[in-house]
Amino acid sequence: MDKTLRILILEDNPADAELVQFELEDAGITFTANVVMTEEDFVRELREFSPDLILSDYDLPKYNGALALAEAKRRCPDIPFILVTGAVTEDRAIDILTQGAKDYVLKNRLGQRLVPAIKRALAEAGEHRARKLAEEDLRNTHRELESKVRERTAALEAEIEERKKTEAQVSQSQKLLSELIDRCPFGIYIIDSQFRIAHMNVGSQNDAFRNVRPLIGRLFNEAMHTLWPDDVAEEIIALFRHTLDTGEPYYSPRFTNPRHDADMVESYEWELHRLTLPDGQFGVVCYYFDSTKLREAEQELRESDFRLGLVLEAGKLGWHDYKPPTGEITWDRNCRAIWGLGLDDHVDINVFWAGIHPDSVEETKRKLEASVDPAGDGRFDGEYLVRPLDGSPFQWVHATGRTVFEGTGTDRHATHLIGTVQDITERKQAEEALRKSEEKYRSLFENMTEEVHFWKLVRDEQGQIKTWRVVDVNPPALKAWGRKSREDTIGRTADEIYPGASDHFMPIVQKIMSEGVPYSYDNYFPPPVD
Repeated sequence: MDKTLRILILEDNPADAELVQFELEDAGITFTANVVMTEEDFVRELREFSPDLILSDYDLPKYNGALALAEAKRRCPDIPFILVTGAVTEDRAIDILTQGAKDYVLKNRLGQRLVPAIKRALAEAGEHRARKLAEEDLRNTHRELESKVRERTAALEAEIEERKKTEAQVSQSQKLLSELIDRCPFGIYIIDSQFRIAHMNVGSQNDAFRNVRPLIGRLFNEAMHTLWPDDVAEEIIALFRHTLDTGEPYYSPRFTNPRHDADMVESYEWELHRLTLPDGQFGVVCYYFDSTKLREAEQELRESDFRLGLVLEAGKLGWHDYKPPTGEITWDRNCRAIWGLGLDDHVDINVFWAGIHPDSVEETKRKLEASVDPAGDGRFDGEYLVRPLDGSPFQWVHATGRTVFEGTGTDRHATHLIGTVQDITERKQAEEALRKSEEKYRSLFENMTEEVHFWKLVRDEQGQIKTWRVVDVNPPALKAWGRKSREDTIGRTADEIYPGASDHFMPIVQKIMSEGVPYSYDNYFPPPVD
């Protein structure tokens, strides 16, 4: 035995206890022994010493082997217990063995019986421990297996439930897909591996393909010759066959349909794709739609783009796309020309600011920051001076834009500011010239000694001249009319200033309007009405 045995000896005779230990040493057993004589010491050592073997006398002054065995079985039931005693009756021996002792050895036969009894008891204890460990491992394995079975059962039940949901969703999706296909405004039909028409949706029942439902199940070749002239049908059949055999898709940007029942010619766009059918075989799906109106719209769009290009060029109007997160700017030809840049020159926010006249920088920055502020309305509208980077003369521009925002709340941010830029230099120059001209006109108008007044004709519902209103009047006219101010006079009718003026002057006004020539006359003006 390699292990040092811990042996608890319950013996009130020291000589007998020594004799037991001598026999063990003589047999070559390595051990540590604790000898106790009382119940109290025995119970304590069971707890603290944790023995591997218990050797106990039967008759002690205040304790006995039967009580010691009961205590040992209660506290450490797997530890072998051997009774070492003097003379004992056969009934008592059987009784002690029945209660759980592994063996009993008479003290007068220690040399023959003690060591074999100990080895046998320890071997049985080892086997018992191994069996308990095996049983525990088996129980653990059984519990793990039961747990795995429960987990796998739950997983399978979940998979089955999920599969049912998936199948229900697939069924619903297939139903929705079928309805969607049938409700598509363009035509869809499917050819199976036998070159028969497997499906045609409701969208196929347009003016060019009326009553296509009876075609389902018919040979595709036969159906095509029913719908198209022979040469067109053969061309279509060859294209379908090529896609089915090779898997190469086909797209027709324009296919002309000379209808059987009308003189008009329609235009169609259609494409072919090979697909795998539920039976694993290949088929062909065709998508097509009437592109006649689309072609007309495309032509109108091209004409509109052309006209828009002319307008942009004529009005020196360009477009811009500013991206606040990066400072990148996209400009068209006109914007680049305003800043004095070529088509290949790099553009960003720094280039933009480099071209802004210092007098316009602060106001432009304020408006730009406000337009990209998430709390604002995202609008930009401003006029500013530009000094072209190529040294050209300064230009006035009018810029407008709308900001594109993404996100919500605190995450809302500007991604684009898109708008137009127009060269308004000529307009600004014209406005300045007009302002100066207006100043000259007003000075001349106000300082003339002759009366000058402008009138606007007022017509009735039939377009006949009814009367006329004062548009403007100079100081001599106000004085002659006895009016206090221009503000009190402008907008009044002739009759409000001179009662009966419409009747008196109407022939003269009609003559001027009909002949379109100046008219001069002398006349008497009655006193004006205040």
